[in-house]
Amino acid sequence: MRPVMGFLLGGLLFLPTAVWAKTVKTRCSSAHSVRLNGMELRSTSVIFNNGDLDNSTTIQRLTIRDFFGNVVHDSGPALGVLHPLNTDFDPDVDITVIPPGATFYIRTNHIWGNNPIPIALGGNSVGQSMSVTVEASKEGNPNLFVVGVRPRTRERIEVSPGNFAEGKEASTNDGICFKVHRSKEQREDPGDDSVE
Repeated sequence: MRPVMGFLLGGLLFLPTAVWAKTVKTRCSSAHSVRLNGMELRSTSVIFNNGDLDNSTTIQRLTIRDFFGNVVHDSGPALGVLHPLNTDFDPDVDITVIPPGATFYIRTNHIWGNNPIPIALGGNSVGQSMSVTVEASKEGNPNLFVVGVRPRTRERIEVSPGNFAEGKEASTNDGICFKVHRSKEQREDPGDDSVE
């Protein structure tokens, strides 16, 4: 019996680490809109804080919905669509994998520039009050990964016809985030490993 148990336990050590990954789903408030006759831009930074010093976190999906619930952005490995790059650095930063101990971010400006969000199919997109949902796979302790948001308002300056830049910051604040818990049906699905 002991050789069999030893063989089984030894086999567990060679399973891919992805088997041990947990899915963490977080929803946050967000905004991306042009105001004051085009003179002001309200945008949001989505912050991925990996407090785990031993394991990385993968941002599997980043979904942004407008005021009416229309999807205005959807990216990530779960969809086979690359995330936008964070162009605040040289070279640009890919936010797909957050290394151990790192805190990456992506701004809505990296998606839509300093322009309004596009009109969603079948409706009018309104960016004053939006949501962003982050689905991440986390090896190790899933509680060591936290998502935050920081909406801010800045001047919107036309540098040439139709080309805008950000100017002086007028305000910034922290937004609200909460974990999305599994439904009863999901908990009964043995294939669903999202965090409760």
